[in-house]
Amino acid sequence: MEQSNNYKTIMRIVGAVVFVLLFLIVYSKIYNVFRYKDTHGDYLSMPVILKDLPKDSLDVAFVGSSHTVCGVLPAVIWEETGISSMNVGISGMDKSTCIATLNELFKYQSPQVVLVDLYNVTFDEHAVEGNVVRAMFAYEPFESKGLPVLDKDRMRLIDDEIRINGDSDRYELSDADDYYLEWPIVHSRYQELKANDFRENPRYEYWLGEEPVMRTSLISPPELYSIPPEAYILSDENKEYIDEVIRIVESNGSQVVFTIIPYPDYSDKDFIQFMSADSYIRGMGYNIINGLFLQPDIGYSYDTDFFNGDHLNYWGAKKVSGYLANYLMMFYELEDHRDDPKYMRWEKNWEYMHQMDQKWDLQNDENGAFGTVIRSSLGSNLCTIIKVTGDLSPEGSSSAIAYAFGISEADLAKGGAWIIDSGEKVARYLPGKEEEIEYEVNKNLSVKICDSKDDKTDIYFNLDRRNMINSDDESGLEIFVYDEVLDEMIYNGVIK
Repeated sequence: MEQSNNYKTIMRIVGAVVFVLLFLIVYSKIYNVFRYKDTHGDYLSMPVILKDLPKDSLDVAFVGSSHTVCGVLPAVIWEETGISSMNVGISGMDKSTCIATLNELFKYQSPQVVLVDLYNVTFDEHAVEGNVVRAMFAYEPFESKGLPVLDKDRMRLIDDEIRINGDSDRYELSDADDYYLEWPIVHSRYQELKANDFRENPRYEYWLGEEPVMRTSLISPPELYSIPPEAYILSDENKEYIDEVIRIVESNGSQVVFTIIPYPDYSDKDFIQFMSADSYIRGMGYNIINGLFLQPDIGYSYDTDFFNGDHLNYWGAKKVSGYLANYLMMFYELEDHRDDPKYMRWEKNWEYMHQMDQKWDLQNDENGAFGTVIRSSLGSNLCTIIKVTGDLSPEGSSSAIAYAFGISEADLAKGGAWIIDSGEKVARYLPGKEEEIEYEVNKNLSVKICDSKDDKTDIYFNLDRRNMINSDDESGLEIFVYDEVLDEMIYNGVIK
């Protein structure tokens, strides 16, 4: 009888343990779908990448707000120097979040140089609620991708954000206890779920914290206020913040450089805090790169290099990043890792930037992408589909492009379509003479070519579960260019 009772007790314990384990597994999976996972937009979270980098592989870290996120491109620094850098930024990064970011950075990496941007000396309270949430929830992924983590550093950061922003008249925050467990986010996202809630954003494979913006706004040059130096009074809070940044960086064996990433839309109060910080930092013997005064050296233009009054665009970021690359090479002994397989992520990040350049060229070529299609599509990572629509002139631009791809005048006269993958002709379709052909470019794109009911050639694409079909509206060469790195159709047009 006693043995029977013991057996029942053991089975109850085993059953309870199994139930708890199953509950935690299921809860973790569900929570991972609904949890906050975004410090940049588009389901990209900088802390996830920072943790996943090979241990101590980072030479240089750029820490700051969206000014840094949009304004510094690790790919440019890699291309010019082979230095491994990362944009360790969060949109709207305030002083509390910067301190937390530095502490987290040194848990996983030992960069030789840390460049900290000073935009956050111009504000205390966040302008929008989204930046408060980014600040409070940024570091959950460091500990677990499935369950919220109640560590003291994270709780201290949330307490600071509630203290600073809790009385805002722009938005209403919940109590700190709610944010410890992320309930405001978890229980408000049922209508927001997208594909990347269930799968990891493919950009994680090569992303290094940057967010380039490829658009331009015409911006008025800023006013360099004529404010006497005696008015440069740095607040006590900003002094304490700068001192703490220096303490954290130096106590971890790294060197600190402060930056002010250039932007034109600053106020006279912002300017005073920038110049006060500049004076305070230089007075202590530390370096600062004040981009507000470096326009001739960096070469940025207010006509072409900003996408709004607060942020550099892609082309402005390339100029600033080039300047920073030269600065790092001039003042620090940093290793060139370009031949080291450990640093493949940086090579892939550079490749992504290169493909972005090609995409822009294809979509903005004033000559109908005549030369650009040939140059780009014969390279790697691009699949080009060419189809004859109507009659072509042997002397026209479209025929010249076809010849460049190795398509003869006789083949052009027969019509049909060609698939050219990474410069190699892999398929040829003759209308009315062949069965339909299918070609799988990669796991994300397949192409089918066949005759339509009205004896024309139809091309079907299946890309990200979306079916696309071309048209026969114009005579010429209809060209599609798919970029395997960007995973998107970067060009579709008819060249006559």
